[in-house]
Parts: sequence; C-alpha cells; structure tokens
Amino acid sequence: MEILPISFLTRKNENKVKNKILSDNKSFSKFNFLFVLFISIALFSSSLISAGDTIIQEGSGGLQVEYPKLNIFKINEPVEMNFHAVNLSSGQRLYNDTTSCYTQIFGYNGTFVYPRQQVEYSSYTQAWRVIFSGGNFTRLGSFYVATYCNTSTRGGFVSFPITITSSGIEEGSVLNNSVFLVLLLLSIVLLFSGGVSKISALGFIGSVILLLNGVYTMIYGFNNITDLYTQAVGLVLIGVGFIFMFISGYEWYAESTEMNSEE
Repeated sequence: MEILPISFLTRKNENKVKNKILSDNKSFSKFNFLFVLFISIALFSSSLISAGDTIIQEGSGGLQVEYPKLNIFKINEPVEMNFHAVNLSSGQRLYNDTTSCYTQIFGYNGTFVYPRQQVEYSSYTQAWRVIFSGGNFTRLGSFYVATYCNTSTRGGFVSFPITITSSGIEEGSVLNNSVFLVLLLLSIVLLFSGGVSKISALGFIGSVILLLNGVYTMIYGFNNITDLYTQAVGLVLIGVGFIFMFISGYEWYAESTEMNSEE
C-alpha cells in the first residue's frame, strides 16, 4: 500500500479550501449584486407613490362657490360636477335668475384641457351642473378645475384638483399595507442573512417569501386596490424572487452534494 507524503495531503487540502473560498466569494458577490439591485428597485417603486392635497379658494366678501368634495375619477370616463353659489353677506343660496357660472379645466402643465364654458343650471338639482366627457381625461394624474360665479355686483370662485386613476378610487399607499411591508422586510432580512452567513437555505427561504409577496401584490395590490402600477410591482417582485430562488437553490444543492461526496 502506497503512503502519500503528508506534504502532498496538506497541499491537496489547502487547494480544496482555496477553491471553496473562491467559490464562496463568487457566490457571495453575485448574491450581493442581486440584493443591492432588489433594494434599489424596492426604494424606487416606493418613491413613485405620493398623495395629493386639496386646495380650495373662495371669494372674500362676495360669493362662495360650493361643490361635493369628490375629486377622484376613473380614466376615460365622464365626470359630473354640481356647484352651488352662496351670498357670503346674507348666507342665502343664489339661483340662475341672478347668477351665472363658468368653469374650465387645466392640465398638469397649466394648459387648457377644457376651455372656459358657461355652466347650465339644473332646475331639478337646483345647482349648476356640468358633465365633462371622458375624452378630457385620457391620462392618469392630476387636473385642476376652476369655477367662477358672478352676479351683476358680486363674484366668487373655487379651484381644486381632481385625480384620475385607473380604477376610479383612491390609490393605496404602500406605507399603509402592513402585509406587504412585513413580507418585504422578512424577505430582505433572510436574503441579507443568507448572503452574510453564506447559508444558502436562508437565501432560498427569503426568495420564496419575496416571490409570494409578488403574487400577493398582483392579486390584492396596495390596500386591496389593484391597477397596472401594483401589477407591475408584483411582476418585479416575482421576477427578482425567482432569480434569487434559482441561485440560492442551486448553491444549496451544490453544497449538499459536496458534503455528501466528502463523507
């Protein structure tokens, strides 16, 4: 029986250790790159979500123009608005026998979307009623409505923003979605822990949670509001989670195979 020199065995073991270290470093660098990419996408997606403020201006010492505080509508669909005029001095409502009202819509860049037009008075609702066609709202975002009412001696106006969404309801904020945030935080912690400790099983579990979070977002969106934006975020999470799952699963399998071969 041939006995190998101790120096040969030592070199062989050192080579195996070096190869394993190099392999771990390559895996760790790939894992870190994907982790940083995922964090960047998550932060960018969150920054796109914002809420708008309602600004109301009224005439002083003249007429007060009132309207139902409904300012979220669906894209490409008609928008109906009703206005009332009140004399600020006496508090009495005014009617079309003494008062005329006009309205217009501005786009996000200040251009006219709906030029100044006189609003017809509805004797049924006893209000100045206007229906803007859906062709005025062909994009998502904010528009601004300005309405003026005048008598022969007094006047007043109101201006306010309206928001056009794909669903016609208020967009949910990711910051108010506890399920999404918990799943996202848990997946980030597990992915980071797996990368630092070089435990592929943690990365695999974290990637599965991330993938499930993407499926949840695709179905329920943010605060049970689903649109094209939330579906896009869900697809990104599913894609990133699948990539992490494939890499961590492959490394987990390779580690298990190497351990079995050494035994």
